[in-house]
Amino acid sequence: MYTVNYPEKRTFIPFDKEQYLLYLGETPATYVPQAAAIDAGETPDPVNGFSYSGDYPDGGTLIKAKEPSYEAFVSGLIRKRYSADEVEALQANMVETLANKEHPRAEEFAQRWTEFQEYRDECKANARAVLGL
Repeated sequence: MYTVNYPEKRTFIPFDKEQYLLYLGETPATYVPQAAAIDAGETPDPVNGFSYSGDYPDGGTLIKAKEPSYEAFVSGLIRKRYSADEVEALQANMVETLANKEHPRAEEFAQRWTEFQEYRDECKANARAVLGL
């Protein structure tokens, strides 16, 4: 995980034809710009800006998405943690739980479904935030 500070807000940028970098978890930050200190040969004043943490070295989170849309960003974020096969299994297990509450693993399936839904809600919130919705 990388955390990077910027003087301006960031949201998202295209990475290539099939991926985007999203800048998630924005927090206010006061920091000393490192490049300015090296160039000037002195210690610069602190700057008020923003901090982002992600899996890419610039603090972004790299996702698969072909367009900058809510649906594409939510899907790309979900796929960071869950494959399509895993989501299909979660859904099938939850249907089994609803149909057969006495299933020996019903509680486990329900808990995993709840965890997935919580992550899905987080992905939706992140997509809304970077798109300004």
